[in-house]
Amino acid sequence: MPLPVFDLWHLLQIDFMTIQMFFGRGRMSVKAMMAMILQNQLTLGGVHSLTPSDYEDIVESLIEQLRELELNL
Repeated sequence: MPLPVFDLWHLLQIDFMTIQMFFGRGRMSVKAMMAMILQNQLTLGGVHSLTPSDYEDIVESLIEQLRELELNL
């Protein structure tokens, strides 16, 4: 089932909240930022059952898939 589409204003609020969290925590890796953004997006879509390590695993898998795609170009 696809996630619902949110309006632009809602997405901008999410990004602003995420940026505030980044600055509040100090320096973060790109993977940690991506995991936080993914968590925020999925939570707004109604997904509440994943752990922080699940989000990190998903991001790691996405990065690996992107690397493979890049190598095949």
